[in-house]
Amino acid sequence: MQLGIAGMGGMGGGMRAPGKSGLTFKHILNRLQGKLQKSRETGTELQSLNGTMSEGDATLTGSLPSNLPPYPRTLPPVRPLQTLGVPAPEPAPEVHPAIPPTVLSDLQTEFHETQASLTSHVDKIRELEGLPEEQESIK
Repeated sequence: MQLGIAGMGGMGGGMRAPGKSGLTFKHILNRLQGKLQKSRETGTELQSLNGTMSEGDATLTGSLPSNLPPYPRTLPPVRPLQTLGVPAPEPAPEVHPAIPPTVLSDLQTEFHETQASLTSHVDKIRELEGLPEEQESIK
């Protein structure tokens, strides 16, 4: 019975004499230093991740970033002041820079064609509205 306990790694015959385990103080110290370095690297990564998560949280909650300049107390005028006798220039029509002029032209052409088609359909419907009355009068 005693042999079974020792074979299973119990307190019995499984103990080694001090200094005979193959592990030296230097080996243990090196392993601990490696673990400490890994722990420091993990801590740095976690701090970086925490900062990123805080920025994301601030964005999602609608908080303004801390690095924005202060809001000005007075705003510049919306329209430039007119000098006496000199009229203000006409504002240029606003064209969206992402839409090429050819696309806009194509859309206008398609719009006019659709309007013409709808007008034609309305005329046909108006012609058909009188048909039931004509059929009744023929009967």
